[in-house]
Amino acid sequence: MSVIEQFERALAGVNHQVIPLHQPRIQAYAQNVNGHPVLLLRIDDHFDREVDGTGGIAVRVDRAGAPNRCLRFESESLGLTPMFVAIVSALLDEVGKCGSQADGVDLLLDHYDELRVMFARRSGRLGESAVRGLFAELVMLLELRDNGYTAASAINAWQGPYRVAKDFVLPLGRAVEVKSIRRANRRVRIASVDQLDPRGEDLRLAVLVLDGVTAGEGRSLLELLDEIRLWTDSDPASRLPYAQAISALGLDTSDPYYQRWRFETGEWRWFSVRKDFPRVEPGDVPPAVSHVSFSLDTDVLEAFASGAFWQEGSPDVCLLWRAFERTYVAGPRK
Repeated sequence: MSVIEQFERALAGVNHQVIPLHQPRIQAYAQNVNGHPVLLLRIDDHFDREVDGTGGIAVRVDRAGAPNRCLRFESESLGLTPMFVAIVSALLDEVGKCGSQADGVDLLLDHYDELRVMFARRSGRLGESAVRGLFAELVMLLELRDNGYTAASAINAWQGPYRVAKDFVLPLGRAVEVKSIRRANRRVRIASVDQLDPRGEDLRLAVLVLDGVTAGEGRSLLELLDEIRLWTDSDPASRLPYAQAISALGLDTSDPYYQRWRFETGEWRWFSVRKDFPRVEPGDVPPAVSHVSFSLDTDVLEAFASGAFWQEGSPDVCLLWRAFERTYVAGPRK
């Protein structure tokens, strides 16, 4: 059972119920506190680290000497939100790389501090690369809309604002990593080995041609944001997740700076990231190397060309988003 399924189980159960997450390096639990999901980490009496909350997540440390002393990450929202899912998944994935149980909590908290700093730094303007990446992800949201996904299911699938390994995590073990590319260029940058690490998922790389254009041509970033905002306004379950995503991006849509960004979109190119897909795998990276990025030439990936999930005659998309909403959107069952 996945970590998210364990939180779903906790939320569907008795208030304050605790369910072990079976992590090899730490003692971690999912808990339901009045409909709010909580990540519990067991700590000892020697723990004295200061841990601050972040937007949407409150952090509390039990007093020294308390029985079964814990560090608690509690969502400020009812039910599972993309932000809580993304942060908890990222923290537990990071601690899985730890070599010993003694270092597990410290490694998790170091990564949590990095995430908090990253979100704080996003309060400034996005650079061109970030704007292009965001534009492509917004176009993908509209692709999901046009292929039967509700606003809630699509926004809850969108993990890009939280720097999770994959930009979209869909039902039934499906994931999409989104990249943009200029028409005159054929290379895409892969920011980390995790982006193309399937980890048992059916993973697709989706590449969108984007060319910058002048005022009056193409579509603007702000127009896309307005279209998606109107879509989410029609679905109450999607409003909070969308607001949290925009907040995590540090995007001030009232800033005139963003009026300049307009793009003409080309076709999507889809690739199936199979076992033999050309990439750097986590096992190829020496333990002393903390980060690896690389570029892929899309012209030599034709052997891996595929379609979007919804073009392949696989299970009906409406069944997919309904299953997704039961897991992520519905919250605790009565």
